[in-house]
Amino acid sequence: MIYNCIMLAAALALGTACGKNQPSKTDNTATEASRNASASNMVTLTAEQIKTIGITLDKVGMRELSSVVKANGVISVLNQHKALITSPFGGTVKSIQVHSGASVKAGDVIATISNPIYLTVQEEYLTIKAQSNAGNTDAIAAIGNPQYANLSEQYRTLQPQIEMAELELKRQRELNAGNAGSAKNLQQAEANCATLTAKRNTLQSQIAIFGKNAEEVLKTKRAALENKLRLMGISPQNLTPETMQSTLAVRSPITGKVGEISAKIGAYLTENNAIAEVVDLNSLHLDLNIYEPDLPKFRIGQIIQFTLINNPAQTYSAKIHTIGAMLDPVTKTIEIHAHIEGNKTGLIEGMNATATAHAGNAKVMAVPNAAIVNEGGQDYIFVKQTGTDIETVFEKTPVRTGASEAGFTEIALLTFIPENALIATSQAFFILGKMTNNGEE
Repeated sequence: MIYNCIMLAAALALGTACGKNQPSKTDNTATEASRNASASNMVTLTAEQIKTIGITLDKVGMRELSSVVKANGVISVLNQHKALITSPFGGTVKSIQVHSGASVKAGDVIATISNPIYLTVQEEYLTIKAQSNAGNTDAIAAIGNPQYANLSEQYRTLQPQIEMAELELKRQRELNAGNAGSAKNLQQAEANCATLTAKRNTLQSQIAIFGKNAEEVLKTKRAALENKLRLMGISPQNLTPETMQSTLAVRSPITGKVGEISAKIGAYLTENNAIAEVVDLNSLHLDLNIYEPDLPKFRIGQIIQFTLINNPAQTYSAKIHTIGAMLDPVTKTIEIHAHIEGNKTGLIEGMNATATAHAGNAKVMAVPNAAIVNEGGQDYIFVKQTGTDIETVFEKTPVRTGASEAGFTEIALLTFIPENALIATSQAFFILGKMTNNGEE
């Protein structure tokens, strides 16, 4: 095989050299055409070169092959299977208990944060709890409405005034009965006593209203504080003055692997600042982008194989879970979502992958393997554009390859070519070499 390649390359070089050593009008015409073609994806070969190399021409035909579809994709994790670890309360980071890449379970401590305000919340709860248990109506009502204390104070201050007014009224009546007092003083004492009594009755009504709602208000406020304590990770039932704490534990809500840790010890975090990210790797899935013509070859429940771009030797399996219903207007692809099954070792969110799906036998557009070349990761065939007895011009045309079987490979044209167009069905590698050499001449 190596010997044949060397001979063919030598023949190609010989054909080119002979053309240079024996200049003629015909050769000059061919050289000028070659210069014009080399500016694009065109390459020109003389009839002698085609014969020497052994290039054959034929139309693109249809063959029945075991259909294999290739698609590019990325390893992803749904948002419901990853979490940003935050605290519902602001505080200073006191410690970080994990490192990036560590495995954690739901409920494991990720970090601890501290803030004196945590003590205030606990103290308020214990105060309400004690007053509720003791049945302290005044204190309970005061908690329910801050105005209650002011009204109670007014009532306490008013009571001695009423007692004094009632004594004065009694004295004036006695004086009046003995004809020793004046009617004016008696009327003034009666009015003063009536005013103070009316004010006392108003205060009593207001205080009664607050007192009536006090138990309900206390119950609501106590429940709110209990929920707040639970968010802080503190048990209300077990809270005592001796167990009050100014440091809270921040726990992971899910099981998974710790990703990036964004917090630092000593930093102050608000409720919106993330400490770290945890990803559930058991929920890894594969998102594929499928071209519209290939869509009928995929179905829900189908098992597909895929490899990573950075590790093509390792094969993984995935089962198709959903097929998108919208065509991307830019890429002209449809997204397919597949759940990864079995071994997930080495898989990380964001990795690029290449998947293959077997769709059974199908009649597809196919060319001989020798008609395809790869340059820069893109597959090409060479399509005849013009031809004479002297020379033939080929255009390097991009294609997407599929299944290979019995010396033929499935192709999909990425650009239009005429229905009856001829392509180079052999020695495409040497045509590509000639195109490269044109740039050097």
